[in-house]
Amino acid sequence: MVLNDILERKRKEVENLKRLMPLSKICELAAKDKEPRRSLKASLSKNKQLHFICELKQSSPSEGTIRENFEPKSLAQEFEAAGAISISVLTEQN
Repeated sequence: MVLNDILERKRKEVENLKRLMPLSKICELAAKDKEPRRSLKASLSKNKQLHFICELKQSSPSEGTIRENFEPKSLAQEFEAAGAISISVLTEQN
């Protein structure tokens, strides 16, 4: 039951994070953020050609380590050079 284990672990993690920073504080910080938003939908709508969304992922709960020498910055640059329209980054610690 890998999925159930992931869900239980994530529930506990979220509860701990809520104690560290309440939602109201997160909303306050988000409101102050002036970074321009990028739109995946807009990027995909630019033309009718085939688009690639590449994924950066060092490991997975079911497969374990996928890539030993994981260098996300250089991989992202390779994806961009190969024409990736977007990059999905797995940020889950477990």
